[in-house]
Amino acid sequence: MRQARWLVSRRNGESKPVFYHVISRVVERRLAFGVREKEKFRTLMRLQEKFTGCRVVSYCLMCNHFHMLLEVPPMPLMPPTSQGGITDEELLKRLSALYNEAFVAGVAAELAAARAAIYATEHGL
Repeated sequence: MRQARWLVSRRNGESKPVFYHVISRVVERRLAFGVREKEKFRTLMRLQEKFTGCRVVSYCLMCNHFHMLLEVPPMPLMPPTSQGGITDEELLKRLSALYNEAFVAGVAAELAAARAAIYATEHGL
């Protein structure tokens, strides 16, 4: 019988990372991961690692499935008046792991214009 298990105590979840053992199998038990596919998998795994802020502690990639030990960092504590989320700088840093500089610069310009419009609206300008 399968049972979910926590590898780290959840009592201090705000200050400790959480670890997950992740497994995924290929449909119909096909041998989908050859040498090239495994290399592409590693590349995509590392890109997602940079984008999400999670860390792949260990992994095992086989021909038809993989295992991964994933560390999920604690959520940052937000002040009660904050709306949560990540900062613009953090968003741009994470986007730069997946997209080229031109795309990230475009997103930065859109964010700056949106922030300026909100400021103008709030201050009656």
